[in-house]
Amino acid sequence: MATTLQEYNQLTRERKIQQSQYRSWFDRIEQAVRDDRNVSRDDVFEAKVAQLALANGLGDFESTLRLGDEAAQLAPTAEAGLFFRHQGTLAALALRRQRAGPGTDDELVLSRLLDLRRTVESPGGLLEKSGNAASWAPFYVATLAAEAGVRRDRREFQEALTLYTRANQLLEDRKWPSANESLDRNRETWLFNAILCALEMKNTAEADSLLSRLTKLDSRKNPMGHYILEIARAEDPQRGAAFQSRLKTWLQQSPPTERMWLDVATTLGNSQRTSVEPEMLVASAETYELILRAEGKFSKAEGSGWRAAQLDAWYHLATVHANPAAGRLYDPKRAREYASKFLAATERGTGSSQDVSRRTEMQALME
Repeated sequence: MATTLQEYNQLTRERKIQQSQYRSWFDRIEQAVRDDRNVSRDDVFEAKVAQLALANGLGDFESTLRLGDEAAQLAPTAEAGLFFRHQGTLAALALRRQRAGPGTDDELVLSRLLDLRRTVESPGGLLEKSGNAASWAPFYVATLAAEAGVRRDRREFQEALTLYTRANQLLEDRKWPSANESLDRNRETWLFNAILCALEMKNTAEADSLLSRLTKLDSRKNPMGHYILEIARAEDPQRGAAFQSRLKTWLQQSPPTERMWLDVATTLGNSQRTSVEPEMLVASAETYELILRAEGKFSKAEGSGWRAAQLDAWYHLATVHANPAAGRLYDPKRAREYASKFLAATERGTGSSQDVSRRTEMQALME
């Protein structure tokens, strides 16, 4: 047994074991444990740890779940035991997703997550007694967020919101540097999910408070415009007043150089112009004027979308000013000005089929 582990560890350090060899090494270590009648507890523990790594590499979550628990029972410290039970719980979460998604194995997974939390939180637990928080804090904070995800899937939104907020607060307070090192990149996802939970409960004030915290993060994988659009859709799927207010407020607070500013602005304009109400026609015209005034101010990533947005703005402003129902905005002269700009920009016939159709409308306005 010791010889097998020594060979495995040496090859692992030298990175000479290929993934295609993982299964054979997994089975070889298993057989070595069985064949060695004098194998020590420490060697069995080391074997379980090696097999756990191999099972992870194979995506064999059933084995990872079993080996995580077995390694935890043999672990020399409570901190190490938490780590290995956390590994097993991650495998249980993966199996839950594989099998049928939310609803499958929920009670088993929640039981494991709660057990991990108790190991830390209970009287006499790691939070109270361990002097080595760096070894367990990342897994504890990740456990809070994982439980929040399961609760959210089960539509237990208040519980999920509480857990997401708690996990984020622990990182925000920088209570455990090791947790920040491992998990800071997850904060934007946790805050976003917490916002969605708050909106499910119609708690707009809490959603806005969490949104403020999301905005203040030092770095994000996704631009704020992405989150604003998703939050607005969750808040008002019909894209009515609440949807439009959310987008308009963000546009007023953000410069056109903000990533996805143009996407948010065009989405707002498109939602406003579907209404036949005069006040909505006015609002949509204001949005398209805002887009035109932002020419040349967009981030480089959005430059390619500018031409389509500009054409759309000219077209819509022409139709609004040509519409008697637009009230004070009814102005045939301005309508012809915007129509002329649209026609000049599309006269070479390189536009989309929609542009071709719109040219016919704009030509009619010029007559």
